[in-house]
Amino acid sequence: MKLKRFIATNAHGYLNFDIDFFEETTFLIGINGSGKTSALKLILGLISPSWINLNQIYFETAILVCETSSGEEITIQAVNLDQNSIEISISPFDIKPHKFSRMDISKVDFTASRLENRSILSYILRQEQRFHQNAVVKKIEEFTTPIFLGLDRRIYEGREIDLLNLDNLTRQKQPTEPLKGNLFESLKDIEKLVFDNYFLYTQEQSAINETLKNQIIQSSFEVLNENQLEIKIDTNPDGWKERRYQVLKAAKKINVPGIIEQLNEFFSTLEGLQAILERKNKSNKKSHSFDRQEVSAFQKWYINMPQLQRIDKIISLYDESEEKIQTEFTPFKNFENLTNTFLKESNKRLQIGNNGELIIHLPQNPEPTNIFKLSSGEQQILVMLAQLIFSENKKTEGSIFIIDEPELSLHLEWQEIFVKSIKEASPNTQFILATHSPTIIGALENQDFCQDLSQFNIF
Repeated sequence: MKLKRFIATNAHGYLNFDIDFFEETTFLIGINGSGKTSALKLILGLISPSWINLNQIYFETAILVCETSSGEEITIQAVNLDQNSIEISISPFDIKPHKFSRMDISKVDFTASRLENRSILSYILRQEQRFHQNAVVKKIEEFTTPIFLGLDRRIYEGREIDLLNLDNLTRQKQPTEPLKGNLFESLKDIEKLVFDNYFLYTQEQSAINETLKNQIIQSSFEVLNENQLEIKIDTNPDGWKERRYQVLKAAKKINVPGIIEQLNEFFSTLEGLQAILERKNKSNKKSHSFDRQEVSAFQKWYINMPQLQRIDKIISLYDESEEKIQTEFTPFKNFENLTNTFLKESNKRLQIGNNGELIIHLPQNPEPTNIFKLSSGEQQILVMLAQLIFSENKKTEGSIFIIDEPELSLHLEWQEIFVKSIKEASPNTQFILATHSPTIIGALENQDFCQDLSQFNIF
C-alpha cells in the first residue's frame, strides 16, 4: 500500500489540504501553525483507521487516495454530517458507508473525579470497539496500515493508535502517578520485537541445519555411475587444505559424535596416498611399472574416490546452507551496522547477543549494559531503525512510515544522515516526514520531494 493524495477541508475550522505524496519520500514542510501535525492525525484517522483521531480534530471532509501493490486505487473518505456524527466510506467496494457518533475529545475535562473519568473512558472505549466492528473499518484494516512515530516518541500502528491514545488519556487524568515515559515503553517494545525476530531466525537456522544433515545422510547412499567417477590425483596442497577445512565446518553443523576424528583420519590417509603417487609421477613419468606400495596406494585411492566426490558434494551443500543462514541474518547485521553509524561518535556500540538481547558497549567500560542507558536521541534512533527493519519483515507489501518532527533529539550531524539511513534500513517503505529542519531534508535533490502546507492556507 502507498499513499497517493490527501485532501481535507476546514480542519479546525480554517485549515485546508491538498497533498500529493511521492513514491518513496515526502517531506511535509511549512511554518508553525500550517497544520503538519493535524494533517498527519487525519491521515492516520482514515488509514489506521482511528476513531480517536477522527474525533480529535473537527473537519468537513477528509479524503485519502491509496494504491495497493497490485495497482488498485482505493479512496477512503470521512465526512462530518453535522456536529454529532461522522460518516466513513471506502471505494470502489460495495460496502455501505458507516455512520458513527462524533465526540469532541479535545473538550473533554479529564481533571474531574476518578469516577467521572472512568465513566468517560468507558464510553470512549465502547465507541472505539463499535467503530472497529463495522464492515468499512474492517475492510480498511485489511490493507497495510502505517507505522507512526508521534511527538511523544511512541510507535503506533493500526488499532494501537486508538488503544495507546486511550492509555495516554488515562495517564493525563492521574498526573501524580509515577511515569517512565513513552520512549521507555517504545524501548521495551523494540526489545521484544528484536528478540521475537531473533527467535524466528534461530528456528530457521535449526531447520536449515537439519536439512543439511538429512542431505548429507542421503548423499551417502547415492550410486555413482562409471562416467561420474574421477581418478585424477589432485596435486594442489592448498586445495586439500581447503577441502578439509570446508568439510570439517560442515561436520560441526550436523553434530555427529566422532565424525571430526573420522574426517581428519580420512584426509590424512588420502594426503599420504597422494604424496606417494605424486612422487611416483615425478620420478619416472614414462614408466608404467609400479612397486607394491605404489600399487596399494593406487588401489586405495581408486576405492576412496567415490567418498571424496561425496565429500565435495557435502561442501557444496554446506555452502548453500551457509548462504541461506547468512541471508536470514542480514536484517540483524543491518540493524547493528546502521545503529552503530549513529553511536560511533560517542564510541558506543550495539551488539545483538546470542539470545537476541540488545547489548550496548560503552567506552572505557568492560561491562556491557542495556539500551536504557543510551541518550534520548540514541534511543529514538534505535526505536526507529528496529521498527523499520524488523516490522517490515512481517509485511507482504511495502509499508508506510510516518514521522512527526524526526529532528527531535537529533543533533545536526545525525540529521544529515537520517534520511539516508532510514531508506537503507527499509528500501521498500514509503516515508512521510513532517519537519521544520532543512538539515533533515538535506541534499538539494530532496527539495523536489517537499510539500509546503503553507501554500494551502494564507495566514
